[in-house]
Amino acid sequence: MRNWRFGFCGKTPYWCLCVSLVALSPWANGNAVEERHGNIYFRSGNGKLKQVTSSGADRSAALSPDGTRIVFVRNLGVRDLGSGVGDAVGPEFGPSQLWTYDTRGGKPPELLLDSPIEVEGRRFFGFYGPEFSSSNDAIDFEIDFAATSGAVVRVTVATKKVVFVTQAITFAVIPIGRYRDHLIVQQRRPKLGLGYYNWFYLMNPDGKEVGVIGEDRFDVSNFLDTNVGDVSSCPRWNGTEWMSCINQIRYTGRAQAKP
Repeated sequence: MRNWRFGFCGKTPYWCLCVSLVALSPWANGNAVEERHGNIYFRSGNGKLKQVTSSGADRSAALSPDGTRIVFVRNLGVRDLGSGVGDAVGPEFGPSQLWTYDTRGGKPPELLLDSPIEVEGRRFFGFYGPEFSSSNDAIDFEIDFAATSGAVVRVTVATKKVVFVTQAITFAVIPIGRYRDHLIVQQRRPKLGLGYYNWFYLMNPDGKEVGVIGEDRFDVSNFLDTNVGDVSSCPRWNGTEWMSCINQIRYTGRAQAKP
């Protein structure tokens, strides 16, 4: 799962300080969201850079498919959780929040979701890897759900209602095409014998499996090229953070599907 204790924080190991410049979508519509030393910046298509936050505690920023919204996670540091945290998951990382920002106006960022949230009868404090839906009305993100896997949950922006979607090591929301708002999910599943395998699956927005995509990035690339769009121009596609490219596809390229 992205951004958790065995995974990544802001696409880097969780235990590392997220201080490097991160441009998550510089190839889509000319807009980009950047992270610098725990602060969020927005770079518009004309190249103008605007500082959005100054907390020094922000990470995992993502731009909406239409470029009008930014979602990011704010680390709150140490919070006194009291003695009744036997059902809590994530306090060892510190609680976090989801914030959003409208790139078109001058309003400051707004708090969308505070921690903890309750999922499947347990409380969770850590939020990781948020991504907007195609219409900006919902945000999917990850929680530290189990010992070897996270889970995708969804918050509806208007109501702030949180629902469980599916277990996942990592995920991406498809922004365009016939599978708009479906998820590409990597899941850890047991073999009939000993061991596990971590393949990629297509899930509908409710977390129901549509089909098997394959075992690696090559299979995911073939699926995207056929059904979604050309992702090869994303500068992160050949690196360890390649899954972050999927939600930033803005055109069909060689894909057969229409946006």
